[in-house]
Amino acid sequence: PAPPSDDGPPATAPATLAVLPQLERVVLEQMPRLQGKDIELAIDVSPALRVDLPPGVLHILLSNLVGNAFAHGEPGPVHVAADAEGLQLRNRSQALPAGLDQRLGQPFQKGTASAGFGLGLAIVHRLAEHQGLALSLSQADGHTRVQLRWAGKAWLAGPARSAGR
Repeated sequence: PAPPSDDGPPATAPATLAVLPQLERVVLEQMPRLQGKDIELAIDVSPALRVDLPPGVLHILLSNLVGNAFAHGEPGPVHVAADAEGLQLRNRSQALPAGLDQRLGQPFQKGTASAGFGLGLAIVHRLAEHQGLALSLSQADGHTRVQLRWAGKAWLAGPARSAGR
C-alpha cells in the first residue's frame, strides 16, 4: 500500500465539491480534442453549485462526458449546464444507431463514426450507478443530449458567512 499522504482525503472519499471549478479544469484538459473543430462552448453552471461525490469520481464522470462531446460532436454549439438536479451536455452529432442509447452502459458499444473503444460511457454508467446517480442519453433533431441526474447529492450553497455572525 501507498504511504499516507497529507494532500487531503483520498480521491475516492466523498467530499463537498464546487462543480464549476472541476468542470473548468476538465474543459481545459479536454481542449486538445477540439483542435480544428468549429465548436462554440457554452457553460451554464452556478459558482454556488455543490455536489457530494468523491473528487476522483466527479473528475472521471466530467472527463468522459465532456471528452465525448468534444471528440464526437459535429461543428456547432456544445452546451454544458448543471443545477441541483443534474448535469446536462448537448451537442450536434450524427444519428446514433438504433438502440445504441440502450446499450451504452455496456462496454464496447459505440457509434460507427467513433474511433474509441466504446468504454467511456460504460465507465460513466457504472460509476453513476455506484454513486446512486442516473445517466441517460437521447438524440433528436441532430443533437445528442446526455444527462447525469444527481438530485439529493447537489445544492446551491448560500453566501459565505463570517465566524462572528
